Amino acid sequence: MLAYPAKTYRLLAVDDEEDVLELYHTILAPQPLSPAHHLFAVEEDSDPNNTLQAYFDKETNFSFDRASQGEEAVEAVRQATALSAPYAVAFIDIRMPPGIDGLQTATQIREIDPNIQIFIITAFSDYSVEQIQHQLSHHVVVLNKPFYPSDLLQFTANAIHAWERTQEIERLKLKLSQSL
Repeated sequence: MLAYPAKTYRLLAVDDEEDVLELYHTILAPQPLSPAHHLFAVEEDSDPNNTLQAYFDKETNFSFDRASQGEEAVEAVRQATALSAPYAVAFIDIRMPPGIDGLQTATQIREIDPNIQIFIITAFSDYSVEQIQHQLSHHVVVLNKPFYPSDLLQFTANAIHAWERTQEIERLKLKLSQSL
Protein backbone atom coordinates (compact mmCIF):
# COMPACT_ATOMS: atom_id res chain seq x y z
CA MET A 1 0.00 0.00 0.00
CA LEU A 2 1.24 3.47 -0.89
CA ALA A 3 1.84 5.78 2.04
CA TYR A 4 1.44 9.51 1.53
CA PRO A 5 2.02 12.24 4.11
CA ALA A 6 -1.24 13.57 5.52
CA LYS A 7 -1.15 16.72 3.39
CA THR A 8 -0.34 15.21 0.02
CA TYR A 9 -2.55 16.10 -2.90
CA ARG A 10 -2.47 13.74 -5.83
CA LEU A 11 -2.64 15.13 -9.37
CA LEU A 12 -3.21 13.14 -12.57
CA ALA A 13 -2.49 14.38 -16.08
CA VAL A 14 -3.93 12.47 -19.04
CA ASP A 15 -2.71 13.20 -22.55
CA ASP A 16 -1.51 11.09 -25.46
CA GLU A 17 1.47 13.40 -26.07
CA GLU A 18 4.46 12.81 -23.78
CA ASP A 19 5.71 16.39 -24.29
CA VAL A 20 2.42 17.75 -22.95
CA LEU A 21 2.55 15.44 -19.93
CA GLU A 22 6.08 16.62 -19.28
CA LEU A 23 4.95 20.23 -19.52
CA TYR A 24 2.21 19.67 -16.92
CA HIS A 25 4.90 18.21 -14.68
CA THR A 26 7.13 21.22 -15.37
CA ILE A 27 4.37 23.67 -14.42
CA LEU A 28 2.93 21.80 -11.46
CA ALA A 29 6.13 20.23 -10.12
CA PRO A 30 8.87 22.46 -11.55
CA GLN A 31 11.52 20.83 -13.74
CA PRO A 32 13.45 22.15 -16.77
CA LEU A 33 11.23 23.23 -19.69
CA SER A 34 10.33 20.58 -22.24
CA PRO A 35 10.13 20.97 -26.02
CA ALA A 36 6.32 21.30 -25.68
CA HIS A 37 6.55 24.73 -24.03
CA HIS A 38 5.55 26.33 -27.33
CA LEU A 39 2.05 24.80 -26.94
CA PHE A 40 1.30 27.19 -24.12
CA ALA A 41 1.25 30.95 -23.84
CA VAL A 42 4.52 32.39 -22.59
CA GLU A 43 4.42 35.00 -19.88
CA GLU A 44 6.85 37.85 -20.40
CA ASP A 45 7.16 38.66 -16.69
CA SER A 46 6.74 35.18 -15.26
CA ASP A 47 7.76 34.81 -11.64
CA PRO A 48 10.09 31.85 -11.09
CA ASN A 49 8.71 31.58 -7.54
CA ASN A 50 5.15 31.14 -8.84
CA THR A 51 4.70 27.46 -8.07
CA LEU A 52 1.82 25.36 -6.84
CA GLN A 53 3.60 25.12 -3.49
CA ALA A 54 3.30 28.91 -3.12
CA TYR A 55 -0.48 28.50 -2.66
CA PHE A 56 -0.07 26.13 0.31
CA ASP A 57 1.84 25.82 3.56
CA LYS A 58 5.28 24.22 3.74
CA GLU A 59 3.93 20.88 5.01
CA THR A 60 1.84 20.36 1.87
CA ASN A 61 3.12 17.84 -0.68
CA PHE A 62 2.06 16.98 -4.20
CA SER A 63 2.16 13.69 -6.04
CA PHE A 64 2.04 13.94 -9.83
CA ASP A 65 1.08 10.96 -12.00
CA ARG A 66 0.51 10.72 -15.72
CA ALA A 67 -1.42 8.53 -18.10
CA SER A 68 -1.16 8.48 -21.88
CA GLN A 69 -4.60 6.99 -22.54
CA GLY A 70 -8.04 7.25 -20.99
CA GLU A 71 -8.25 3.60 -19.97
CA GLU A 72 -4.94 3.94 -18.10
CA ALA A 73 -6.26 7.00 -16.26
CA VAL A 74 -9.51 5.28 -15.29
CA GLU A 75 -7.53 2.37 -13.87
CA ALA A 76 -5.21 4.74 -11.97
CA VAL A 77 -8.23 6.45 -10.38
CA ARG A 78 -9.79 3.08 -9.57
CA GLN A 79 -6.60 1.91 -7.83
CA ALA A 80 -6.13 5.22 -6.00
CA THR A 81 -9.68 5.11 -4.70
CA ALA A 82 -9.32 1.47 -3.61
CA LEU A 83 -6.16 2.42 -1.67
CA SER A 84 -7.94 5.37 -0.03
CA ALA A 85 -5.44 7.70 -1.71
CA PRO A 86 -7.70 9.49 -4.21
CA TYR A 87 -6.60 12.04 -6.74
CA ALA A 88 -7.65 15.61 -5.99
CA VAL A 89 -7.37 16.83 -9.59
CA ALA A 90 -7.26 15.30 -13.07
CA PHE A 91 -6.18 17.20 -16.20
CA ILE A 92 -7.63 15.44 -19.23
CA ASP A 93 -7.15 16.03 -22.95
CA ILE A 94 -10.21 15.46 -25.17
CA ARG A 95 -8.51 13.77 -28.12
CA MET A 96 -6.41 10.72 -27.23
CA PRO A 97 -6.54 8.22 -30.09
CA PRO A 98 -6.81 5.26 -30.34
CA GLY A 99 -8.57 4.78 -26.99
CA ILE A 100 -11.54 6.40 -25.31
CA ASP A 101 -11.67 10.17 -25.58
CA GLY A 102 -11.34 12.66 -22.75
CA LEU A 103 -15.06 13.08 -22.16
CA GLN A 104 -15.54 9.32 -21.84
CA THR A 105 -12.48 9.18 -19.57
CA ALA A 106 -13.81 11.98 -17.36
CA THR A 107 -17.25 10.36 -17.19
CA GLN A 108 -15.81 7.01 -16.10
CA ILE A 109 -13.49 8.70 -13.60
CA ARG A 110 -16.40 10.68 -12.14
CA GLU A 111 -18.36 7.41 -11.70
CA ILE A 112 -15.47 6.00 -9.64
CA ASP A 113 -14.73 9.19 -7.71
CA PRO A 114 -17.48 11.83 -7.74
CA ASN A 115 -15.31 14.27 -5.76
CA ILE A 116 -12.32 14.52 -8.11
CA GLN A 117 -11.82 17.95 -9.63
CA ILE A 118 -11.65 17.61 -13.42
CA PHE A 119 -10.04 19.94 -15.95
CA ILE A 120 -10.64 19.31 -19.62
CA ILE A 121 -7.66 20.94 -21.32
CA THR A 122 -7.51 20.84 -25.08
CA ALA A 123 -6.59 22.73 -28.20
CA PHE A 124 -9.31 21.00 -30.25
CA SER A 125 -12.55 19.49 -29.05
CA ASP A 126 -15.21 17.40 -30.67
CA TYR A 127 -17.65 18.66 -28.02
CA SER A 128 -18.97 22.07 -27.10
CA VAL A 129 -18.32 23.43 -23.62
CA GLU A 130 -22.04 23.02 -22.96
CA GLN A 131 -21.93 19.32 -23.91
CA ILE A 132 -18.93 18.75 -21.64
CA GLN A 133 -20.54 20.66 -18.77
CA HIS A 134 -23.82 18.76 -19.17
CA GLN A 135 -22.14 15.34 -19.38
CA LEU A 136 -20.11 16.02 -16.23
CA SER A 137 -22.91 17.76 -14.31
CA HIS A 138 -21.34 21.23 -14.53
CA HIS A 139 -18.57 20.12 -12.19
CA VAL A 140 -15.66 20.64 -14.56
CA VAL A 141 -13.33 23.35 -15.83
CA VAL A 142 -12.75 23.54 -19.58
CA LEU A 143 -9.48 25.25 -20.40
CA ASN A 144 -8.24 25.84 -23.93
CA LYS A 145 -4.63 25.66 -25.06
CA PRO A 146 -2.69 27.82 -25.17
CA PHE A 147 -2.94 29.00 -21.59
CA TYR A 148 -0.69 30.75 -19.13
CA PRO A 149 1.12 28.51 -16.63
CA SER A 150 0.19 30.94 -13.84
CA ASP A 151 -3.49 30.43 -14.69
CA LEU A 152 -3.08 26.66 -14.47
CA LEU A 153 -1.37 27.04 -11.09
CA GLN A 154 -4.10 29.30 -9.76
CA PHE A 155 -6.94 27.11 -11.08
CA THR A 156 -5.23 24.00 -9.69
CA ALA A 157 -4.75 25.55 -6.26
CA ASN A 158 -8.42 26.58 -6.20
CA ALA A 159 -9.50 23.09 -7.29
CA ILE A 160 -7.38 21.48 -4.58
CA HIS A 161 -8.91 23.76 -1.96
CA ALA A 162 -12.42 22.90 -3.24
CA TRP A 163 -11.54 19.19 -3.20
CA GLU A 164 -10.27 19.48 0.38
CA ARG A 165 -13.52 21.17 1.46
CA THR A 166 -15.47 18.34 -0.16
CA GLN A 167 -13.31 15.78 1.64
CA GLU A 168 -13.95 17.55 4.95
CA ILE A 169 -17.71 17.56 4.33
CA GLU A 170 -17.56 13.82 3.61
CA ARG A 171 -15.61 13.24 6.84
CA LEU A 172 -18.14 15.27 8.83
CA LYS A 173 -21.07 13.41 7.25
CA LEU A 174 -19.47 10.09 8.18
CA LYS A 175 -18.80 11.26 11.72
CA LEU A 176 -22.36 12.52 12.06
CA SER A 177 -23.87 9.29 10.73
CA GLN A 178 -21.71 7.26 13.12
CA SER A 179 -22.83 9.33 16.10
CA LEU A 180 -26.54 8.94 15.30
